[in-house]
Amino acid sequence: MSEGCESIGPRRRRSIAYYDDHGVAVARASVPVRGISVRALDDLQADLEPVFGKDWLQ
Repeated sequence: MSEGCESIGPRRRRSIAYYDDHGVAVARASVPVRGISVRALDDLQADLEPVFGKDWLQ
């Protein structure tokens, strides 16, 4: 499995995809990259940890 990122819009949000070994996206998330509070970032990391794995945001 691998992760991929692509920018969308005026760089306010980023689309994150998780691909299987065949290159099929098995999970996608749109995450903010600007104007996000530390608490919201912590919540986002916790919400997506089951999909992307521990420390996925590091």
